[in-house]
Amino acid sequence: MPETRECDACGARFELIRSSDREFCYACQPIGSRPPRVQPCGGCGKRVLGKRKFCEPCAEKRERARLRDREPNRQRLRRPTTIVAEKQCSRCRQVKPASAFYAHRGRSDGLASDCADCYRARRSALACEATNG
Repeated sequence: MPETRECDACGARFELIRSSDREFCYACQPIGSRPPRVQPCGGCGKRVLGKRKFCEPCAEKRERARLRDREPNRQRLRRPTTIVAEKQCSRCRQVKPASAFYAHRGRSDGLASDCADCYRARRSALACEATNG
């Protein structure tokens, strides 16, 4: 069982790991004399220096697994399932040819809901509002 001592600098109680002429807790030890922090890797049990919890190979393995597990949950951009020749604009309510709409891969028909004219008008209004405050 390790013996406990009192730090000469701050008076805190700590477990004695090695004896020397002066006894310091880890926080009060002179920086050059601090032993490197060593702990076991959370994956394989190898020794890891510093505050890292995993060695380099285990950290890479965990990162690959995290990215692989995240992949199915990520919303993928889908291709259009229906092809339309004409579409009604959601702003001006006019039926226009598909060429009058910008592409939007996230929608089922592959086209934006606003026609290009309405989109440009809305963007210019937002830009004017932003500059004029």
